[in-house]
Amino acid sequence: MAKSSTWSFSTKMEQELKVITYNVHSCVGSDSVYSIDRISRTLANQNPDIVCLQEIEDNSGDERGKVPIRLWSTTHRSHQPQEIAAHLNMDYCAFAPAVKSRVVPRTTCLPSKLLPLTEEHDGPYGGYFGNAILSKHKILQTEHYAFRRFKRKTCRNAVACFLELPGNITMWVVTTHLGVHPTGEEQYQQAKELFEFLTYLENLPLDHHHRNSTATNGSSAGIILCGDLNSLPWFRSIQTLKSKMVDAWEINHTNRHDKGHTFPAAGLPLLCCRYLPSFFRLDYIFYKSSSITISSMTDHGDQDEDNSRLICPTTYPTNSSIEIQQIYVLRKGTGADIMGSDHLALCAIFGVHTPQEDTL
Repeated sequence: MAKSSTWSFSTKMEQELKVITYNVHSCVGSDSVYSIDRISRTLANQNPDIVCLQEIEDNSGDERGKVPIRLWSTTHRSHQPQEIAAHLNMDYCAFAPAVKSRVVPRTTCLPSKLLPLTEEHDGPYGGYFGNAILSKHKILQTEHYAFRRFKRKTCRNAVACFLELPGNITMWVVTTHLGVHPTGEEQYQQAKELFEFLTYLENLPLDHHHRNSTATNGSSAGIILCGDLNSLPWFRSIQTLKSKMVDAWEINHTNRHDKGHTFPAAGLPLLCCRYLPSFFRLDYIFYKSSSITISSMTDHGDQDEDNSRLICPTTYPTNSSIEIQQIYVLRKGTGADIMGSDHLALCAIFGVHTPQEDTL
């Protein structure tokens, strides 16, 4: 008669994970004031675990800082990701430059008063401009992906960090900043590449992830994707990503009258000293939970040819290990300085679950 062990599985929420995505516009606000402190205070008021930043700069170094990196930026000698991370007491920072750039005088025949300056990309001088992930939790591994250049547009990229959370839980966090094309053609091309990059991350072997970690028996909670996608919800780029991941805003935003608009941060001025609030939804947080499977061994009491017992595996799927609890835009009343950038920040709180094994 077969002898078998009966197993049941449930999940418990180990922790909350607060994630913020923020296009900081080189730390130049809607009022054209340059301030790293203003960005840092907005983030610190939320006490996040992970921060994903777009349009962030490193203009430090002896040969850098003499001129702005981008046309809207200003002269500085800051490594912005590191300085913001220090303000937030975050020990881990991954910065992925998408382009090396500096502002130079225009040399074409156009009237100098009309367009006196332009940008020089990937030359011998200049600072770095791209995306960054800041984390309170250990970064085990970092992966970069450079999108194929769309026509003659500025180069774009994505950065992914494999994080170790308390309780031997691991997960990928990815941030990106897609291009700007009025019909969404550039965004669609990059979203398809991003789809493949996410698939690549999912398929990396666990041993590869854990080579620098003590979490050798940890379980992956899934993938979180954050960024300025420069896409309205009906664009093909968004539909492509939704075929693989969940749009957190559609699942659990707190105010049904709030459409998740994040741009422009300061709105537009109207008559009678009134302002039209932000009206474009360009910043997103997507996620995908891991479907963890746990195998138990069942003793069937039979014997094979060499008289050894036949032990057959039985696989039990558990519930998803990450779920969205709350998501909201950092507007007035949330401790945010809405003038700090031309975008508003987007904050999501996730519940991270782990499987519990019970023997009956």
